[in-house]
Amino acid sequence: MTSSITPFSLATNNNYNRILVCAHDAGSAHLILHWIKHFRQKCLFVLSGPAFDIFSDYFGSILNHQFDTILETCDCVISGTSWSSDIEDIVRRFAKKHNIFSIAVVDHWVNYVERFTFSGSIVLPDLLWVSDNYAFEISTRLFPNLAIILVENSWLVHTQNHVLCERIKRFSQPFVDKFRIIYLLEPIRSNWNLLDVCPEFYTLDYFTSKIQPLISLGYIPSNTEIEIIFRPHPAQNIDFYNPFFASMSSDFLITIDSNSNLYQSLVIADLVCGLNSQALVVAMACNIQSMSVLPPVAPTCILPHSQLLHLKSLV
Repeated sequence: MTSSITPFSLATNNNYNRILVCAHDAGSAHLILHWIKHFRQKCLFVLSGPAFDIFSDYFGSILNHQFDTILETCDCVISGTSWSSDIEDIVRRFAKKHNIFSIAVVDHWVNYVERFTFSGSIVLPDLLWVSDNYAFEISTRLFPNLAIILVENSWLVHTQNHVLCERIKRFSQPFVDKFRIIYLLEPIRSNWNLLDVCPEFYTLDYFTSKIQPLISLGYIPSNTEIEIIFRPHPAQNIDFYNPFFASMSSDFLITIDSNSNLYQSLVIADLVCGLNSQALVVAMACNIQSMSVLPPVAPTCILPHSQLLHLKSLV
């Protein structure tokens, strides 16, 4: 039955031998890549944005297609559900029109209906793959008539194994008197009624103003050099933040994260801070203290994970 198809059964299913993989945003790209890597020879790729770089880094050179030149020759589609691109939605609509079996991947915990809405109409896939219990509960509640399968998050397991092994090596080394904070930069698509204040800068000001209270509360050790490592978001140019960096206090060592892989950054992290980033979930899975630093004026953090710290609840 198509409603029971998983990445693992798809690898040996002879009914699906030409699989179109379409992705844009990083979250779904990571999930899909680690689900299809064992049957990569069956796949044809329609990739854009961060997804193209992620697949290229993993597989090396890949042939990237225009979907309308190959989709009719495919017997299955696997698509992401990006927030910042319409290409996956267009591919799903084309697949539905031509009766091609369609699988969508949800990698987050918000805006589920909107991710399948285009020009005012909703087109759902034939099957939805989700990767954790939170997403399964949300999606089954919102789409009670849609086939939904909870699939092990192979990317998270892969990243977790890398990070934990490397952190064991790191902590076996002589003590380094420095506390490293990874700050996950993220574009904010609402101004939170702040008028002329940039919400990204407002949040950074809020966060840095609370470092001393976090020291007092014991979340950051005292008498230790603090290094804040800013990790850029793939959808945002790091130069956007230059005015803020230029104004930052000299009390902190400031660096820009140049690691291409998230796990390389998490290996050295003592605290990971962000807004609503999926990378916070990865950090929590690696047993790294993680905190949403959304200020009180911002909407509630969308991450449902109970172990996530929230700065505005602490200070």
